[in-house]
Amino acid sequence: MKETGSVFSSGVLDAGGGVRHAFFSRQGGVSEGLFGSLNCGFSSGDSPHRVARNRAIATDRLGLPADRLVTARQIHSTTVATVERPWRRGEAPRADGLVTAVPGIALGVLAADCAPILFHEPVAKVIGAAHSGWRGALGGIVEATLVRMAALGAERSRILAAIGPCIAQCSYEVGPEFPQPFLADYSENTRYFVPAAREGHFLFDLRGYIADRLARAGVATVEAVAHDTVAEDEQFFSYRRACLRGERVYGRGLSAAVLEDSGERAPLLMTGILGTHCQRAVMAAVLAAAACQPLPHPFADDAPRPGSPMLTLRDSASVTIAPIEGTPRATAEKLGAAMASALQQREIPASDKTASIASYELVGRIAGMPASGGKTALVAIWELRDPSGKSLGERTERIEAPVGDWEEGKQDAVARMAAASAVRLAAMLQDEPPAETETGGQTRLLISGVEGAPGDGTQSLPRAITEVLKRRDIAIVIDPEAKADLVLNAAVVVAKPKAGKQNVKIVWHLRRKDGGEIGTVGQENDVPAGLLDGAWGDVAYMVAVSAQDGIMQLVARGAPPPTGKS
Repeated sequence: MKETGSVFSSGVLDAGGGVRHAFFSRQGGVSEGLFGSLNCGFSSGDSPHRVARNRAIATDRLGLPADRLVTARQIHSTTVATVERPWRRGEAPRADGLVTAVPGIALGVLAADCAPILFHEPVAKVIGAAHSGWRGALGGIVEATLVRMAALGAERSRILAAIGPCIAQCSYEVGPEFPQPFLADYSENTRYFVPAAREGHFLFDLRGYIADRLARAGVATVEAVAHDTVAEDEQFFSYRRACLRGERVYGRGLSAAVLEDSGERAPLLMTGILGTHCQRAVMAAVLAAAACQPLPHPFADDAPRPGSPMLTLRDSASVTIAPIEGTPRATAEKLGAAMASALQQREIPASDKTASIASYELVGRIAGMPASGGKTALVAIWELRDPSGKSLGERTERIEAPVGDWEEGKQDAVARMAAASAVRLAAMLQDEPPAETETGGQTRLLISGVEGAPGDGTQSLPRAITEVLKRRDIAIVIDPEAKADLVLNAAVVVAKPKAGKQNVKIVWHLRRKDGGEIGTVGQENDVPAGLLDGAWGDVAYMVAVSAQDGIMQLVARGAPPPTGKS
């Protein structure tokens, strides 16, 4: 792996010829503060204008205009998209891998501790890019990317791969339940876990795990950079470091590759790999990162970002707020800025001052209606449009305040209207809720809710357990009025902070439809104080992963006997 200023590159990919690529550090951009400076993630909360400028700076290093860079709405999945043309940001698919055989299109992935992986098959002239956290790696994002490359003519024995900067093992402390799904998948995965200083905890080697999966999948040569995104504050963005410091936002680093528009074949340097006996070497440099210390993290993992929900906001979601129409004008003139602030507080990048071609647009108009007691009810009608101008729907909000407050544009009244409106609009920018599973004679389980969870745990935990259990031999019921055989709910108890920690206990209760309890599954851990006061992010997913086996044992115990009907 070579370093040129603030950009890293792979000697393996360079040797193949016909491709330009870069693993960008956080240096060299225009963003400020926690986003300083080359933040390329539109969903980070940074100014969309600055992010667009940063992406233009990065693509310029690759010799391309900014509109030739494509990135996906990354969701920690194993979904891979084939790219045939550049897309606008609002058109980006939900995926964590991209492949193309079209020269001049830069495939980009965004990361801040997760591993960016770039692929090149120089004979078929196919490239790929993948974003891999622990969940994507375990699920098979590597293999899924290789399959899509093969569909474009690539041969695995000729594919070259480079793993960019990511979290190092010495910085990746995980809880006692974290190794379980890895060991269930493959018993020899124990090699990627070593004991941490905290009893019962482990240090996970994400980089080594990905490199070995690439090699086992038949990739010709794999190179891995040894830089640690957590420990190297000046060079890289890091989700885990942000959590440790109590920072609610952080930037995203870009890694990208582009096929050169040339008729040349791969250089003769590749002939050693193209022979009958293909060389498969994993060249993972093992250089100790300075000041590398284990960092605590609850339940384990690498959530998309602090403050993100279990089901992520659309990655497109920078929202441009058009000037508000209607009267009273004093309120209309202040409502745009208040609305931007209210959406930002809900982790949705929004601005009433800047816009980009790929921004969503929020159009609002207000009107007063008579109300009792010397008050006026102000009605705001909001229309959300996607980047192409297509309407996604309308929401209406009604707030009462003294007549003079609306006429003068009093800050409190305006802020109340914005806050109430933001709640409704945020739902429009979220993913679809999990769909119910077809029953097909399976046991029907109703996920009835979670009590006592701080932050968004009452929403994210039911979603997480739904997603996890949908993969098991069970039918998930969402509608509480629908017929169900069993009912699952959970109670969360969070102790008061002590020495910077909080004890969290989660008890899942499984009952029959008539209320008779079948049993419980308990979970407990100590987490940094206040960490779960906001959105739980992928913590909810790990809780669900850890609880699923116990829950399924209870389901098996309480399932109704088969009736013989289909």
